[in-house]
Order: sequence, then structure tokens, then C-alpha cells
Amino acid sequence: MIPKLKQELLKTHQEDKRLTAISISLQIVVLIIGALLLYILAKDRIVIMINSITNEKGESFRYFQGLLLVIIIIYLAYLISIYIQVTRRTSKIDTFFDKISDGAIAQHLMEHRIYKITIPILKLKLKFFPIEYITIFLTNDPNTKGYKFPIAPEIIPEFKKLVSGLENDELHNAWYELYDNTLTVSSTDVIELPSEKAFNTFIKEQLASEIPSIAQSQLRQRKSYIMYIVVALIILTGWYSFMYSVNISNILKQYKSFFIGAFIGFFIILYGVIAIKRGSTTDVNSNHLYKTNIFKAIINFIAPGFQYVLHGHISLEEFINIGLFQSKNYRITGNDQIIGNYKNVAFQRCDLLVEKVPDISTKTQIPNKVFSGQLFMAKFNKAFKCELYLIPKIGILNFDNDAETYLSHDLDETVTLEDPEFMKMYTVYSNDQIEARYILSTALMQRLKDLTLATKGKYFISFKDQRITIANNNGKDSFETNVFTNYTDELLIPLFYKEFCDQLSVIDQLNLNINIWKS
Repeated sequence: MIPKLKQELLKTHQEDKRLTAISISLQIVVLIIGALLLYILAKDRIVIMINSITNEKGESFRYFQGLLLVIIIIYLAYLISIYIQVTRRTSKIDTFFDKISDGAIAQHLMEHRIYKITIPILKLKLKFFPIEYITIFLTNDPNTKGYKFPIAPEIIPEFKKLVSGLENDELHNAWYELYDNTLTVSSTDVIELPSEKAFNTFIKEQLASEIPSIAQSQLRQRKSYIMYIVVALIILTGWYSFMYSVNISNILKQYKSFFIGAFIGFFIILYGVIAIKRGSTTDVNSNHLYKTNIFKAIINFIAPGFQYVLHGHISLEEFINIGLFQSKNYRITGNDQIIGNYKNVAFQRCDLLVEKVPDISTKTQIPNKVFSGQLFMAKFNKAFKCELYLIPKIGILNFDNDAETYLSHDLDETVTLEDPEFMKMYTVYSNDQIEARYILSTALMQRLKDLTLATKGKYFISFKDQRITIANNNGKDSFETNVFTNYTDELLIPLFYKEFCDQLSVIDQLNLNINIWKS
């Protein structure tokens, strides 16, 4: 896996290097044209502003020229530094994979998309040549800035498996069992959820000793967070005290927006620096420790065969193939992927966030949220040929994102069922009316109704290619902790255990381990 991913990363790096060179060249051209226009059109106005501040009329024009030259030099230096960083990236890629080979894993991971060329037109922005970037902070790594690489979207899921510490045949076998429609599950090891008594014993004997070190890490993070808040409040208080106590009313009245903008810019830079330092410290953060030392142990306690991918999630191709949403170039992120076999039913679950970033947008427009929540996929024990989709009715479940906008256009043939309560909850689509009614038996519809009401879920449900997918669009990210989580709370670990068991019990609730049709 490592040689292949490294080769793909280097390939994307070369494309990013080429686009960076083009982008920098265009920015230099724009900078020169902008400087000339500023010199020609706004020279007099800027000279007046400098004169009002310095009271040296004879020197105003020289100040203006010097200021313009300094701005050009600083921006050129900035562009050159960007290109130098790009040219040095190959050595960082080598270092990164060496550390992964030595057993390092990602404790923190961030993704973002950069458009290499952005053209502002009035309130709109035209964006071209998108490149996905991933920033990884490794455990026990002195590199506090992390590793930032351009990456092809199609290899991100595999890359996340690697940085989660997984490169084994068991993971691929579990995935294959879920997706190979010709495979018949032959396992005789039926997993039962441990009893409450057994789990409490497990907590005392194996998990309790891990809590103090996690709490200590959290305390250090909390102090850093509080320190940032204190520093920010001191700066804010000092700024406004300066504005109202110092007699510079003329400057403030004429150039108030300039000073406020400068302060906001400084505040944002300060926030970014502290946030990066806090996120990239060599001290492993408490959320990472909790997941690797506690949550992973819980999963292994339930079933050693379950595969836990800390930073993993389904791929864009898998998301599209579910059949619920249109085929678009979504931005897809997530974590806490679990793949395994429960009661002879192959399954996977993950937390997922799917967004669509318009290529043409306003300057303040945020990405459209297509889906946010948990995705659970399980295999049926008998194949069916039709495609069947259940779409929750918005009036019942109060959507708060753009999911409806991106539903597949193929969902056009509705099915009317004889259960009025079920029809109030879902709109049913299928390309085979008869087989759809066989799948949605009276018993299965009742189970789906009970599941929906019990969990208050905003479920999209897909029956396709011998799999059922339940996408819970609740806007939550499961199994997460933060600097204010009380790790010593005796109810915390059982709460995480219950949440995972509740998701796993979908297989029991829908009886996916028995035939949906009798032979």
C-alpha cells in the first residue's frame, strides 16, 4: 500500500507544482497591473491620507512611492516563498512515509480544497483548478507544523486507512465480504453483544487505568485553550481602551475602518497561530487518546474481528453507488469507520460529512451541506434485482441542510404501500413495484417505523445490490470528545458503548440475518 500511495501522492504533487507556477505567474501579472492602476488612479487620494497622518506635505509623494514598493516586494517575497515550499515537498513526502513505515499514525487530520485560480467578479467568485489538500499531525513527531500534501480525492480513503495504522488483509477481506454480491457468508462464529456485567468488569480491569493519562493530556489542552481566550480578551480590551482614551479623533474618524480591519486581521492571525500550535503539538490530544486507548478497546471487546479505521470513511464512489444522491464532485470527509461481520451479516458504519462547493459562488457563500451524520451499510442474505429508496418526508423530520436538492433524479417512480403510517414517514421509490412490495413486507415496515421513532433519525434508506444502507442525516459526529469532556465520569464509557451497540443492533432490529423471503 505504501509504495502505491507514495507514487500517487508524488504524481499529484507534480500537478500541484505546475498549477502553482501558473497561479503565481498570473498573480504577479495582476500585481503589476494593480500597482500601476493604483499609482495612476488613486495616487492623489493616498497622498492626502499620508499627509494627514504625517503632516509632512513635501514628503507625502515619496512616502507613497516607498509604501507601494514595500507592498510589491513583500507580496513577491510571499509568492516566492510559496513556490520554494512546493519544491521542497518531495523530501517531506519521503520523511512522512518513513515515519509511517516506522509505525507512526495520525492523531489529527484536516482536509480542505484550494482553487488555484479564483477570479472575483463583483460579488461572485469564479473558481478553477481545485486541488484537495490533506494536513496530518503524527503522534510523537517533533514536526509541529504537520505534513501538508495535495492529494487525489480517489485515494483519500486508502490514505486514511494507512495513517490510521491499518494495512492488513483482514480489512480488505471484511470490505470484500460486504461488496462481493456472489459471496456467501459461511462463518459459524455468531457474535453476541456482551452483557452489562461483563462490560463493567472489562472497564474496571482494562480501561480504568487509561483514564488518568487521558485526563492529564486534556488538562494541558484546556490550559492552552483558556490561555488563548485570556490573551484575546486582553488584546480586545486594550484596543477599545486605546480607541476611547487616546486623543486621535481625526485619524479614527477618517480611517476608522482601516484601523478596525487591521485589528481584525491581527486577531485572526493570532487565532490561527495559536490554533495550529494547539492542534499540532507533539503532546497527543485527549480525543485521539480516548479513541485509540478506549473506544478501539471497546470494539475489540465486542468482537476482535471488527476492523476500526480511526480516520476512515466510505469513498465518494461508494457514496454515489448507494443511489440516493446525484453523481457530483462532492467533498466528502468523515471518521470512525468500523467494518466487520455481526451475526453472519457483513456491515460497515462511519461518520460522514458530504458537501458541495459551487464553482461559482458569492464571496461569503459556504459549501452546501448534502449529508451529515452516520452511514450504516449491511448486506442482505439474499439477492434482489430491483432498486428501492426511502426518502424521509421533510415536514415530519425537519431537515436543516440541502439534502433534498441533491437527491438523485432517477428517483421518479413512486410506490404506494398499504401502511398509512409508513407513507407519512417516507416517500418510496423503486424501479420494480412488485419486488419493492416483497422487500417492504409488513414486518419490515413496522421495524423501520419503530427504528425511526425510537432514534428520532432522519433516515435515507437504500436497498441496492444486495445491501441496505441507512444514512442517518442527524448532523452529529459520534464518539467525539473535547477539552471539556469529563473523562472521570463513570457513565461516559458505557454511553459510548451503548451508542455503538445501538447502531449495531440495526441488524437485530431489521432481522437482516434471516431470510426476507422464505424459500
